[in-house]
Amino acid sequence: MPSKTTTAVVGVIAGLAVILGIIFVSERYGTRNTEADLRLAFQAKMDRCKLVHDEMKKSVQEIGNVADTYMAGFDSMYTHIVGSRYSSKDGSLMKWIQESNPQFDNKLYVKLADKIDVERRAFREAQEEARDIKREHDLLFARVPSSWFLGGLDTLKMTLVTGSATTKAFETGVDDEVYGAKKP
Repeated sequence: MPSKTTTAVVGVIAGLAVILGIIFVSERYGTRNTEADLRLAFQAKMDRCKLVHDEMKKSVQEIGNVADTYMAGFDSMYTHIVGSRYSSKDGSLMKWIQESNPQFDNKLYVKLADKIDVERRAFREAQEEARDIKREHDLLFARVPSSWFLGGLDTLKMTLVTGSATTKAFETGVDDEVYGAKKP
């Protein structure tokens, strides 16, 4: 018959084993759930990146097409007006100074520039948010004890969408481009 001391020690050890088991299982499922939450949030954010990029491209192109059509129509109208009024050699060209002629309105171009700025910012923000989610996901794989419970799972893959000049600058470590300067 075991002594009371032996029974107490066995009881304490069994209790500790149960508590450690509960902590282990709880940590495992908590980590797996966090990983699943981040994976789904990342996929949703990448879908948003695609939608924002698509919206950016289409809206800028459409506004640009409208502006180009407006400019071509204005040019055609203006050329016709000037050609019709002042084709004779009777000095009517001097009336130009006194007449009110159609004025080119650049509001569409200002709207296009604003739209480009707004859409590019929205796209950058969506990519930054996706990158933040990926960073949190990567931390799960890098930290202990969460890394112990993520065996068999892959880290998230993300490709930042940037311009070719940026890609080249980061590949070479050189960025000599002076913005606004004419190329030789």
